[in-house]
Amino acid sequence: MFPVILNAGYFTIYSWGLMVAIGYLAALLTSAYLTKKDGVELEHTLTIYIYTAIFSIIGARSFFVLQFIGEYIKHPMEILMIQRGGFVFLGGFMAAFLAIYIYVRMNKLDIWRVLDVMSPGVMLGYAIGRIGCFLNGCCYGIVTKVPWAVRFPPEECFRHPTQLYSFFASLTIFGILLAVFNSKRFTGQVFLLAVSMYSVYRFILEFFRYSPIRPAGLTLSQYITVIFLVASIAFLWNKKNTTS
Repeated sequence: MFPVILNAGYFTIYSWGLMVAIGYLAALLTSAYLTKKDGVELEHTLTIYIYTAIFSIIGARSFFVLQFIGEYIKHPMEILMIQRGGFVFLGGFMAAFLAIYIYVRMNKLDIWRVLDVMSPGVMLGYAIGRIGCFLNGCCYGIVTKVPWAVRFPPEECFRHPTQLYSFFASLTIFGILLAVFNSKRFTGQVFLLAVSMYSVYRFILEFFRYSPIRPAGLTLSQYITVIFLVASIAFLWNKKNTTS
């Protein structure tokens, strides 16, 4: 693995942080481009990205820490070591969604239109960020003997490279969302499709991803994605019928 890209004395560039930054920029540029096509003011999009960046980091880190709370109680200062990775997208998503909701209500914007504009970029940024997880050697899968298994030091066993699974899946979702964006039938369609497709992919991925906590055989992320999937399908069905 390559957790550090450059180490020059007091100046260190971590692979995870670099890829997340590139992913964030890619997401922002994508949303800025789609903003022009969908009638959302660019100023609002840029401001929302600032708020969501802050909220998503807090939410994603908190969600990760809660899953490994036993270890962090022993070493509480490790909670602040975010340069080493250790984030959960679902936690970041929920926190970012809250930030977006508050902002659009305060500025009287159409939340469905805003979410449509942001969704493709978010999936692209998420895909790039997963490359950072792979380079950092975190968020790996369970032990396996498949030919493409990877050893993540200091582990001696070979595991599923779930970071790469996430990369390819989210990149595929990004492509689908872009295609739908140009021919969507109602506002909110792109966002709801993003949530439903992500939920399906993440539910399946969790069977291959390492997690020390699996109540009733499923991870916490799987329970959450089931709720997201049911809710997104219900909203899609309702909006499709009301706009027909």
